[in-house]
Amino acid sequence: MPRRSHKAKCLELIASQALIRYLLAENSDEEDDVLEESLEELTVATHYRYGVDFIHGSVEKSRSWCEHVLPNIDEGRFRQMMRTNWHQFQIIMNEIKDDPVFKSKQQFPVEIQLMVVLYRLGSYGEGASVAKIATLFG
Repeated sequence: MPRRSHKAKCLELIASQALIRYLLAENSDEEDDVLEESLEELTVATHYRYGVDFIHGSVEKSRSWCEHVLPNIDEGRFRQMMRTNWHQFQIIMNEIKDDPVFKSKQQFPVEIQLMVVLYRLGSYGEGASVAKIATLFG
């Protein structure tokens, strides 16, 4: 059985409390108020994907790591992250760098795109999340 998220538990709690307040209401006006308030609470709770607003630009990003650190780490660590060695990485880079798909001006450099895809293909679960990759690669 899948684990229930914190958000799902909160929504269930809001609904349960609404039901109790509705059943304890003494008249139809109070019932209407309970329904209106509960719908508003549920609307607010479902508006947020993770329980908090995402603030664009709230996570500092830098390409410095993939431009300066990654190419200079030892072979074992590079292989662990990229699932290939530096020499094979360069061979793949040379094979794809002139492909027209990489010619758009709004793209990251081909080398960084290749690093991202190799890292993601070699990761699973939380390690492959877009947020972690964006933080790591910029």
